Amino acid sequence: SLAASTTSPVVCENMVLHVPKPAPLGKHLSLTVNHFSDGTMAAIFSDVSNEYHLLETQRDALRRNHRALRLVSDTNITLARSVDRAHLLQAICTLICERGGYPMAWVGYAQQDAEHSVLPMASAGYEEGYLAQKTISWDENSPRGQGPVSIAIRTGKSQICQGSSSISTAGTLRGTSLSATDLTSVSLPFTKRSGMRGVLTICASQADAFNSQEIELLEELTANLAHELDAREERRLRQEAESSAKIKSNFLANMSHEIRTPLNAITSMAYLLRRDGVTPAQAVKLDKLDNASQHLLAIITDILDLTKIDSGKLELSVAPLRGEDIVSAVVSMLSERAQAKGVELQAT
Repeated sequence: SLAASTTSPVVCENMVLHVPKPAPLGKHLSLTVNHFSDGTMAAIFSDVSNEYHLLETQRDALRRNHRALRLVSDTNITLARSVDRAHLLQAICTLICERGGYPMAWVGYAQQDAEHSVLPMASAGYEEGYLAQKTISWDENSPRGQGPVSIAIRTGKSQICQGSSSISTAGTLRGTSLSATDLTSVSLPFTKRSGMRGVLTICASQADAFNSQEIELLEELTANLAHELDAREERRLRQEAESSAKIKSNFLANMSHEIRTPLNAITSMAYLLRRDGVTPAQAVKLDKLDNASQHLLAIITDILDLTKIDSGKLELSVAPLRGEDIVSAVVSMLSERAQAKGVELQAT
């Protein structure tokens, strides 16, 4: 309604009124009231429903983006605090539901079995045992491999599905009356350095959920998760390698000492025989025995040096080297075996 006047207004007031249903279409109206100096006033109603809905849409998008951004920050803290992979994946799903406000979340790994199945590793928001009853495949030729989870794993690109949680059969959310088919889902793929492929699926109850900025933030969350999984795998492999190297070093050290003990007994016995007096022929044989023993002791010492390399304790030393001594020792140890085959060895 409009009360007309030719007098200039002196006061202008403006407000937005919401006319709820059963008024036509539930309009949002802008009321402008002009007060004039002669005591009259003019009131103007304008339909601002489109502007109001646009503003609410923008506000909702900002709220969702802020939610996703806060979730990324909280997830980074969880990544640093989780003790193992199983605890990490479960904590992420729980965080997405409890702190992010999403009704459901789950993580699946693509298996290399005959069915190319997707194995759920952790979930939150579903009824207990619900995911275990479902069969999902990432095989493009399988009827069970046509959903967003399967496509995301195969293509490596995020997939949005309206009105489905990417599970073919409807189920119930824990503590709610919503079913899986009431939801919109986004499936966020990731690939570990080992080649293992997985997917993080997040569900929302809004029909128009997951704008582009929110998806970018959730993709960042997924990338952080994959990076942490890779880092944990690398740490595990490094610890296993270090443990294996330590076991090998201990074994070599123990075996070297076990061999050294009887070898010292042999060299000691050769010394005692020489001291008691031997014939020239026996003396030559004892020399060969002694040289072979010393050579074997040197090999054992080298083995112990290998264990020092693994532990970082090997020290290099400079010592004179006489090539003729080495050649003479080799000839001495191999001459009898060579003679048995009709070969004569000489050191020159």
